[in-house]
Amino acid sequence: MRQLYTGYVDSFLLGKPDDIPTNEEPADAAARNTETNHELLYTIDKDVRRTHSDLPFFAIDPEYTAKHTQNRDLSDFDTMADGLFGGMLSTLYMSRHHAALARILLIFARTNTAIQYIQGLNELAAVIYHVFYMETPRTSDDWPFVEHDVFWCFSTLVSHIVDIYSRELFTSKFGLKGHLESMSDLLQQTDAELGDQLKTLAISPEFYAIRWFVLLFSGEFELPEVTRLWDVLLGTLVSIDGGIMKYSKYVAVSILIIMRHSIIDCQFGDVITALQHLPSEWAVVETVISFADVLFARLGARRTR
Repeated sequence: MRQLYTGYVDSFLLGKPDDIPTNEEPADAAARNTETNHELLYTIDKDVRRTHSDLPFFAIDPEYTAKHTQNRDLSDFDTMADGLFGGMLSTLYMSRHHAALARILLIFARTNTAIQYIQGLNELAAVIYHVFYMETPRTSDDWPFVEHDVFWCFSTLVSHIVDIYSRELFTSKFGLKGHLESMSDLLQQTDAELGDQLKTLAISPEFYAIRWFVLLFSGEFELPEVTRLWDVLLGTLVSIDGGIMKYSKYVAVSILIIMRHSIIDCQFGDVITALQHLPSEWAVVETVISFADVLFARLGARRTR
């Protein structure tokens, strides 16, 4: 799989048209490849540059920028011809991590044409990348392949939640709207007064929960807390029928119940603000997880063995 990712980079990013599956002439294939990359990278680049840019991990990387400005010790993965994705970017990335995310997302878009790139995928990839980069020993044989492994882990994750990104499935029970409605039903079953209050205020899940599901809550908490929550969510792939998206509804309802004091007897604007700016303390995330587990057990959801 690592070799396959290297092949994708060679084919799509390093300007080796002989490696690109096509019936076109090499020159035409190379031109089409560059044009496609331009179109995708235009959107990806904007999102990647602001991905956790406030965190030291993703902040300016002097060593990386020095290597590029002085054109020294550059690997193929670093250079992309000149450090600017073959001239497609006018401004160098300030961090090797942002450059890696852009490569991962661009390769994903090129190899998953049904999805390509959707805003928010950068947040999912960033969580996985941060974990792999921080947890892989620098002296291990796996270290040179962190980017490769992140790509495949990210691709696998998206394959399990892909239906929520589908416009065709939006209104079905498998699509985003279906999950939002199912979450509302679960809230009504768990805390009818809270559900009624949101209905009275005309606050539908579309006002606050779309981002929760699309980003798997990675936009609501800091990276360490998101990592803790994802440890539970990813575990549901093998322990719960319906996996991540099913358990995410219990997480969402748990958040609403924990935020109850900011909803009951409150006004529309205050509730919206509270639900769009959740407290990010570790204790809050641990409480959400504990509450979700209790709800899941109490409502008799079926687990696989």
